[in-house]
Amino acid sequence: MPTVLVNSGKEWIVEKINDNLQNTNEFIAWGTGEGEADEEDTELFEEASEDRVMATRISYDNKVRWIGTIPADGEKTITNTGVFTEEGDLIIKADFEGVLVHETDEIQFTIEMEIV
Repeated sequence: MPTVLVNSGKEWIVEKINDNLQNTNEFIAWGTGEGEADEEDTELFEEASEDRVMATRISYDNKVRWIGTIPADGEKTITNTGVFTEEGDLIIKADFEGVLVHETDEIQFTIEMEIV
């Protein structure tokens, strides 16, 4: 179950390093469906109906961590998540074994990227 830095995410990092996006926000979404995260991906497998939530970003050393909690609006099985720019570009995508959620259930995602 890979977590991958997608190509648009790599471009985003370069812009961050160049201070072009220092005052922007990122958002976390979750999705359903099956698949395996790939660096060519530009979206989740099937983005769920809930709104994207603004992520809390923490940067330190060579790492960036995003934290966000998404409340479910109904029963579904969540199989992937991603971090998106304000413009809607996918930065990071992760897939995992399905988690069944019911209305009002929440998942708090902590997604960390390390540049090595």
